[in-house]
Amino acid sequence: MFESGISLGLLYLIYWLFLRKETFFFMNRIYLLFSIIISFIIPLINFTFSPAENPGSYYLIMDTIVIRANGIGQTIEKSISSSDILSIIYCSGVIILLIKFLIQIFQIFLLKRKSEIKKENGINLVITNKNISPCSFFNMIFLNTNISKTYQEKIVIHEHIHIKQLHSADLIFMKLLTIFQWFNPFVWMIKYSIQEIHEYLADKGVLNQGYSSYNYITLIVSQITGKYFFQTGNYFNRSLIKKRINMMKKFKSHGINKLKILLIIPAIIVLFIIFACSKQEIQSEDGNEPIKNDELTEAQISNVPIKSDELTEAEIREKEPVFTIVEEMPKFKSGDQNEFREYLQTILKYPEEAANKGIAGTVYINFVVNSKGEVKDAKVIRGIHPDLDAEVIRVIESSPKWTPGIQRGKKVNVQFTFPIKFILE
Repeated sequence: MFESGISLGLLYLIYWLFLRKETFFFMNRIYLLFSIIISFIIPLINFTFSPAENPGSYYLIMDTIVIRANGIGQTIEKSISSSDILSIIYCSGVIILLIKFLIQIFQIFLLKRKSEIKKENGINLVITNKNISPCSFFNMIFLNTNISKTYQEKIVIHEHIHIKQLHSADLIFMKLLTIFQWFNPFVWMIKYSIQEIHEYLADKGVLNQGYSSYNYITLIVSQITGKYFFQTGNYFNRSLIKKRINMMKKFKSHGINKLKILLIIPAIIVLFIIFACSKQEIQSEDGNEPIKNDELTEAQISNVPIKSDELTEAEIREKEPVFTIVEEMPKFKSGDQNEFREYLQTILKYPEEAANKGIAGTVYINFVVNSKGEVKDAKVIRGIHPDLDAEVIRVIESSPKWTPGIQRGKKVNVQFTFPIKFILE
């Protein structure tokens, strides 16, 4: 949500600075709707790449093992409750706005049921004695009985354009977006801008049919009375009267100005690089090669270079190569890798001090199952706290023997890297 909000903000800023005052209304409508869609797609894309240094030496990253804290003290309970409060606030806002939206939809159909219906060219004219501003909702146009026939014709043409161009679909889409992202100011700004564009498009459609701009402006000004009975339809909008009049008087934008929309391309590229691309590295104990992303992707086998000097002196003396993938991988007990995961989840304990301090995260532990099936050279290649790191080392070093890995009929050393995630719950 945060990343989509940033994306929406940047793309809306381009609209507000470069496109807002142009008379390419349909193009602006498409731009804003496309901006919303692309702003939600980009954060969902995860394109991870690894540097290609020192080919031939790799870490094999196994599936993440999750360790949860149980029975922790008040410090953690306060941390969790703060998170819960934010969730409650967000969900409350969603529920309130959703109920309000459903009530508005109910009001539309209730008003239709209680009003006189006239059908013209497949459109339902809903005639009501309620003092409401003229509006449309999909194939329904709502008019009050106080509107003269002289004005009614132009209003119907205006609202018919809303119906023909499916502006109600835009409004429903924006309504749902504001419900689920009610905290995002850019969503509300885009919703208002789309409503503006709807009115400009409808006004342009009326004038294109040969009606006098003076008479039409007089009609718009006359509609300053009348209440908004519900807020989901396309109103013969009185809040935009000054802007609509100015836009009708404005000269058409020069065609070359359409090229401004191409500014979205570098913006999308920047957003894609920031939110969709991440460089995957593992930080060694000496501080070299810092990790760019917070965590490596779970359930993923990733190749990450390691330095040859990370082999132990004993391994160098024995001149036994260390493999990451062999013909027959080492087996823990019966050979099911899940057994080793279950072993770690059973033996590993969340250090009380770290839990009480609210420390959580992922420890990357690297170890070798040697040709004798012994677990050796366990070390943390990225840690989060001394207590958590020490607990992981303790459990790995106490591991029972494995069945050694085999390469070309010979028992060999095989290296593993496990991410172990400590979660406060």
